[in-house]
Amino acid sequence: MTGRVRFALLAALLVIGLTSPALAQKPVKIGVLTPLSPPGDAAAGQFIARGAKMGADDVNARGGVLGGRKIELVVEDDSGTPEKGAAGFRKLATQDQAVAVVGQFHSSVMTAVQALAEQFKVPVFSTQASARQITEQHLTYTFRTHVIDPDRCQMWTRWVGRSPRCTPAAS
Repeated sequence: MTGRVRFALLAALLVIGLTSPALAQKPVKIGVLTPLSPPGDAAAGQFIARGAKMGADDVNARGGVLGGRKIELVVEDDSGTPEKGAAGFRKLATQDQAVAVVGQFHSSVMTAVQALAEQFKVPVFSTQASARQITEQHLTYTFRTHVIDPDRCQMWTRWVGRSPRCTPAAS
């Protein structure tokens, strides 16, 4: 069998396998690793967890993903500490079999889990971590949805400089 035929056959089997009713019933697990207790910012973590739930509920209400598979969230508290974040990521990737992990709020936690993301080949999506070094390495499984600190500082500085409340009063 030639390489192209073998590849086409494998691709066809993969498509058939992904659309089979048995597989369509199995949920797609997504980890939510975020601070839900001190010393981390638990209020921010609650917002992140609720946002993830809203997103999963919306996708599931529209029929799910990959031929009708529902999204199932698995939530872990990182307490805003690198140690708990690494332990939580390891659990999500190995025990819970999450296909991706979202919700990092603290840059220190994101920095701790990104090496594990590379090791386990599980994408990690930071929602708030803003330290520049997180994405400077251009790692394969590390993503962010928030601006980096220097850019955020420049934007705030420009905004404050234009704000009427910050303009010196005329004497």
